[in-house]
Amino acid sequence: MEETRVVRTGTGKIKIIMLALGLAQLLNGKTANFRVFLSIILIIAIIIDIYRLRVTNYKEYVILGFFSIILVGIASGIYSKGIIGTYLFISVCEAIYIKHNNLYKKLYILVNILSYIFSVFVINLPIKNIHSYINTILIMLFPYILVLSIVIVSYTRRKEREKVGILNKELLLQNEKLKEYSKELEKLTIEKERNRVAQELHDSLGHYLMGISMHVNLIEKFDNNEEKRKEIIEKTKVIVKDSITELRATVYKLKEYEKEQKLIWRIIEIEKHLNEAIEFENDIDENIEKVDDNIKEALYITIKEAITNGIKHGEAKYFKIKIYINEETINFSIFNNGKSPIGIKKSNGLRGIEERIENLNGKCEFNILNNGFSITGEIKREEE
Repeated sequence: MEETRVVRTGTGKIKIIMLALGLAQLLNGKTANFRVFLSIILIIAIIIDIYRLRVTNYKEYVILGFFSIILVGIASGIYSKGIIGTYLFISVCEAIYIKHNNLYKKLYILVNILSYIFSVFVINLPIKNIHSYINTILIMLFPYILVLSIVIVSYTRRKEREKVGILNKELLLQNEKLKEYSKELEKLTIEKERNRVAQELHDSLGHYLMGISMHVNLIEKFDNNEEKRKEIIEKTKVIVKDSITELRATVYKLKEYEKEQKLIWRIIEIEKHLNEAIEFENDIDENIEKVDDNIKEALYITIKEAITNGIKHGEAKYFKIKIYINEETINFSIFNNGKSPIGIKKSNGLRGIEERIENLNGKCEFNILNNGFSITGEIKREEE
């Protein structure tokens, strides 16, 4: 048994008003047949629809809808005058737009359609001329079929947009997870590199220092043997020289690793891959390396995205990257000489830049210039 809650379309009150107007028209009519019978039917339908406004259980909501549709279909067929039939138009729209897509919804739509067809057939009784009867029925069914088709197409497109929206949200969620995994991987990589360097220092320098200590102790034992002392000293010099070489190699590896973490170096590395076809000019304050790593990472991604967009959308051949620091803020600008766009349509890349800077308590602007395009912004300074 399905206990799903009702997701309302907002047509319930409109349908009650339509029935009330139909009832009033029926009671004021002069020649309406079955007036008492039809009034009772419409009153029951109104009571059911009023009760449906308070129902939250989806199954109960649809079953009650079956009864009201059947009653209104009968009333519409007997009383051909008035606006009762409009109720069936609105009801089929409501049925199609019900959020849940299951057997109850399909039955509800079918009952709506059959009720309207029944009312059309009954209205045109008795049959005097079969051809005229069929033509009249087709003429009356045409607007209903037209409205039904428009509603179905509209609903289908909306569902497609919803699916695309859901997929986009899932994609963004996976992207965020990927970023988190990337950060975790970076932390693990840093930790692994530190452990590796520490192990190398321990294995290499520890071995050399132990050798030097042993040779120093041997020198003391050969106080009276000058030749042996010289031989030990020469061996000690070799060990010291080798240990210095090993230390330099380890330090070099550390410096190279630290170099990879520097913002300026990372920007230059981006430009190296493109400098055959693109000209770059950098004006970057060296003190940028002293700021928080999160800010440096945001600036790096912003610059990379700005270069990508400038080349892809503006066919830029020249970029000027400027980063300068004052007492309170870090200011940046990225200019390119690409084609000036007619307007700024914020793609995922531009929105990402904006959100990234705003998350660091900063702001940025996208500027269309006569000779190109620029991204400027500032971030509140937080020194390490």
